[in-house]
Amino acid sequence: IIEFWSNPYKLDPTQLEHLYVKKGLSANQITDELGVSKATVLSRLHKFKLMQNNWVQRAANPKNYRLSNPPYGYKVKNGILVVNRSELKICRLIIRLLKEKRFSFSTIPIELKRRGVKNRKGTLNWGYWTVKNIWKRWNKSI
Repeated sequence: IIEFWSNPYKLDPTQLEHLYVKKGLSANQITDELGVSKATVLSRLHKFKLMQNNWVQRAANPKNYRLSNPPYGYKVKNGILVVNRSELKICRLIIRLLKEKRFSFSTIPIELKRRGVKNRKGTLNWGYWTVKNIWKRWNKSI
């Protein structure tokens, strides 16, 4: 059975809340599911005050990842955030250098370049913030 909305402006707010808030779907994904325009979905979300300002947090949902660059150590596969084993080895190296060797965030990029460790883009350019973000994400789990 294909659902057809004779009047899309009468979309059920509870259904929109379920799809947008509880399931964490984007407006495009709701559009595909309900068969209405994106403008209609967005206007209804605003009208029912379901739109949230934390779109980055919603887009970073590991089960429905929609940002352009996944965090280091992960890759996106079919919209789901999964561990990237080759990057995870680099994350382990960085954590080991920080914990055991007592390197600082600013000396690790120099050490990685010296060792010839390439980043995601295939270059030897590592930065302070990349190392710090890897530390924040992986410190307790590796």
